[in-house]
Amino acid sequence: MNFGERVALDLSDLMINLENTTKLGVIGANGAGKSTFINAILDEVTYQGEVSKGYAEQDVTVVFQDNAYNELLKVGEVIRLVTGYSKQMLVTSTLVSDFQLAPLLNYYVVNLSGGERQRLTLALSMYIPKKLYLLDELTSGLDAEKRSQILQQVKRHTKEKAAIQITHYLEELENWATDLLVLDQGHSVFYGSVKAFEKKYSHYSQIITENIQLNLSVNAYLFEQEMYFYPQTHDEHERLLAEFLKKNINYSASFQSIKTTYDYLTSQKRRTNGL
Repeated sequence: MNFGERVALDLSDLMINLENTTKLGVIGANGAGKSTFINAILDEVTYQGEVSKGYAEQDVTVVFQDNAYNELLKVGEVIRLVTGYSKQMLVTSTLVSDFQLAPLLNYYVVNLSGGERQRLTLALSMYIPKKLYLLDELTSGLDAEKRSQILQQVKRHTKEKAAIQITHYLEELENWATDLLVLDQGHSVFYGSVKAFEKKYSHYSQIITENIQLNLSVNAYLFEQEMYFYPQTHDEHERLLAEFLKKNINYSASFQSIKTTYDYLTSQKRRTNGL
């Protein structure tokens, strides 16, 4: 897929398959081609190659970060237009309770906060179960509590469905994603299962400190004035923490996850490219 002379996305070496319950996380820096990938699935951009769809248009739900509404309507009116609920059904519906919309039913959509509007969008999108959910930065700009509330419902409603999620918050993919597509400047860096991703870029933990110099044989990388250490074993991890304690160095530590693995992959690419 091209924008002018620039290649926006090139996945010519990949065959991406989604099974009935596959949860595919699509990650990468801004401009990596993530939204272009979604737009190709939706036939919103021209491309070479093939997108084979085992579903009809009505079998897919798309949830973007920003969604347009008639802002002269109230939340309850919007829900009733989509669902056909009566006023009584609306008040007692699980859709309203699941997404905590009861206090908002008499609010005009224009007066909703970003998190409230996104809860409304998800409720309407998941009102009728679909085969495939496309989720594009649906929690961007929301605080951690609101993201958590929304993600709980997303995980619940997509449990037995296929879904593709684009996100900058990689922790959102933990205990949800089965597969990952990692993009960089329009090209695939990795595609496969989460287990394969964590095995390929294996490490015991990630430890972050200020920019320091230590004579320790531990994989480390400097980025934006912070040192990222990647111990490969429990013993390396404990030895490093002991050294930090002895020298009174502040640090944060976390065990291997999708986020730390992505950071590790990125550090290797930067080192390889001399960045």
